[in-house]
Amino acid sequence: MFRTTPHRSLGARIRRAALRLQLLVLLLVSAASGLLAQQLAPHADRLADRYIAIGEAPDEAGSMR
Repeated sequence: MFRTTPHRSLGARIRRAALRLQLLVLLLVSAASGLLAQQLAPHADRLADRYIAIGEAPDEAGSMR
């Protein structure tokens, strides 16, 4: 455990706790967004492939876009 000095004010302890809470939330959001990106990657790849295929398909006149 860490050492606390008896001279540390209540305000300083609150600011330190708020900073720790912000860092924890940032870590959790980062982990969640990474997990979400990992789960959505196959769907995004399929959509990108379809979009590319539409762009490569010949139009009604028979020429490439």
